[in-house]
Amino acid sequence: IKEDPKLDKFKEVLVKDENKKIVIFTESIDTLNYLKNKLESEASAPKNILFITSQNREEKKQIIKENFDANYTQQKNDYNIIITTDTLAEGINLHRSSIIYNYDIPWNATKLIQRIGRVNRIGTKADFITIHNFKPASHIDKLLELSQKAFVKLQSSHTMMGEDNKIYTKDEKVSSVNLFNAYKQESQERDEELDYLEELRAFRDKNPKEFKKIVALKEGLSLTRQAQKESAYVVLDINSHKNYIYVDENSVTPVGFIDIATAFKASSDEVAIKLDTKEHKTTLRAIGYFEDEFKRKKQDRAGDGASDAKSQKAEKYLKEWLRKSLLTRELFKEYRSSMRNGVLGMVAIDEINQLHNLLDAEIKEKLVKIIKKKQIKQEPLFDETLSINYVLSELFIGE
Repeated sequence: IKEDPKLDKFKEVLVKDENKKIVIFTESIDTLNYLKNKLESEASAPKNILFITSQNREEKKQIIKENFDANYTQQKNDYNIIITTDTLAEGINLHRSSIIYNYDIPWNATKLIQRIGRVNRIGTKADFITIHNFKPASHIDKLLELSQKAFVKLQSSHTMMGEDNKIYTKDEKVSSVNLFNAYKQESQERDEELDYLEELRAFRDKNPKEFKKIVALKEGLSLTRQAQKESAYVVLDINSHKNYIYVDENSVTPVGFIDIATAFKASSDEVAIKLDTKEHKTTLRAIGYFEDEFKRKKQDRAGDGASDAKSQKAEKYLKEWLRKSLLTRELFKEYRSSMRNGVLGMVAIDEINQLHNLLDAEIKEKLVKIIKKKQIKQEPLFDETLSINYVLSELFIGE
């Protein structure tokens, strides 16, 4: 790998914090070894780094305690930085540190809660915990939808379990209620998903005709049921992906499969009640939530300048050079679109920002070379269309 903007940003942030105790998590041993090789081969990189995997955890256990456990009496400062896989995400104290780096985002976002739990513990002297989340590049995240999945998973945890801290994004809504231990949730959800699948299989085997009728039902179903609190759950197909929404009088909140499956579950003797006209309004509120999110993201993409300070600086220079005819209007549009869509990496943006000290003739020549070297493809990284299909909803009418 010749260029790695993510690694460059990581090293930039790391230098600012290098005199503090830092815990860095990554999902795979391969990534850890990659970081190890890069940091150890660079003269300016911090040297007091402890690298931990499942292979050396027991061997290094004493060193970890001495350098990162706030409850340990015989403390040392041989290491300020620890880079580890999720082998240290549970069962160990690391709370001499108050800074977490998530170099990559796990598929199961509740692991983020486990990681942060290593430093957010009784005995810490820190007033607050700092979390750096290194998200996937825009074009990769569009394919994987990792950020959206992490948000929905964590928001579901906040809603159902109670949490007073944001984990992954400022958009999370938290409360101060703490009903259960968050670490029990991961295994509990896995078990519950299997339970629901087993129930469906059992129902299919016992009632094959009824099961076929259900499968044959078309999308767009609406049901009204009796409950203590007035609320609704809505299933929407957003650009070919299922999304689950909880709606009540005060909020519209994305939830997970377990939440909606639990709400939809009913006994065979439950009596159907007449469809309420509020059902339509509830669905419109759920759809409105996604339309607003779509507009917000679209505005972010098409704003007056890119959100990153370096990108804003680069665009300022490009406008200046356009006025001086050092690049064509077409080339300017190509650069601007590439930065705003996230196609142009930070390494290339840094190159642009360094050109302003050169002579005009050199700037003109290098601007053409940078864009060719990066082989930029003008493919939008943000889907400019929003397709919403209503699948199913249940309205719960208060008694």
